[in-house]
Amino acid sequence: YWFKFRFRKYRFGHGFDFYRRSRKYENQANAITQNISAMGSYILDYSFDPRYRSELSIGGRNELVINKLSDPDTKNIPSLSEQYFTFKPGLIIDNTVAKYPNYNQGIKLRLDFNNLWNKDRSVSYLQLDFRSYQWLFKKVQIANRVSGAYNLGATKTLFLVGGMENIIGRKDMVRTLPGIDKNQFAFQSITGNMRGFITGARYGSSFFVSNTEIRLPLHMYVYKSYAYNTFLRELQIIGFWDFGTAFTGESPLSAGNPYNTVYLSTANYDISVTSKRNPYLNGIGFGLKSKIMGYDIRFDYAIGHQFSTWGKPISYFTLSNNF
Repeated sequence: YWFKFRFRKYRFGHGFDFYRRSRKYENQANAITQNISAMGSYILDYSFDPRYRSELSIGGRNELVINKLSDPDTKNIPSLSEQYFTFKPGLIIDNTVAKYPNYNQGIKLRLDFNNLWNKDRSVSYLQLDFRSYQWLFKKVQIANRVSGAYNLGATKTLFLVGGMENIIGRKDMVRTLPGIDKNQFAFQSITGNMRGFITGARYGSSFFVSNTEIRLPLHMYVYKSYAYNTFLRELQIIGFWDFGTAFTGESPLSAGNPYNTVYLSTANYDISVTSKRNPYLNGIGFGLKSKIMGYDIRFDYAIGHQFSTWGKPISYFTLSNNF
């Protein structure tokens, strides 16, 4: 859950955030692990005008990893608890206006410099989120989102590209991450949508993802006036194209990126073959979005393309709104 409070009556505003998330998963040692993340921060901001403001967040973060006792071999696996101070300056631009209810027009941009540290290590990275909303025709909207992050320093955050967040049901993801030194990474983070792939199709210390959606609000064509049924009023047909990658080093074209190495194992030997490969992922497809009992729900059906090959289609049911 996430609790957020803001007071912005004057140019100088303030507020606070509190976030807690608990997840259970099976690790490589076949032990059940519970990860509890809790973050709290105090926010100061200054508004230059209604569209531009700067923000400073100061707080703390606690990471607790508990290994559940599932068999005699797991009793010696230690649990982990780490605390971090957090410091995040940011810049926000938002000139969007609502042309229709729930349909914006304009651009949004957020640029943050994230810093986390304790007595043992520190993590710093730049993060960008840009969104634009335009109307192709009177009743067809095109929405674009570009998100990315670039790690600075020796200890990093590992970004996983692929899939969607808030999936209903079992979430498929890559279980092993060859070519990654875990001692260099303090956190893992799932990036924006990359439909047509499972989570972790690309991974690295930096990433960028682009999402383009064409949204067709059906009620504007079916009803001449306001649609009072929430499901019909929120129903959209969406066509999309996702593009992006994650990488280590200076750029996606660096030879040392994990996706450039293929590992082969047999009963007699293990070998690895390294050659430069196309680092980019593409996903195309269509979806439906509406609201049921107050919850935003989406269905997306996508097919992915990488290394000059089209993959198998993947469908996603998610509890999520449009970006």
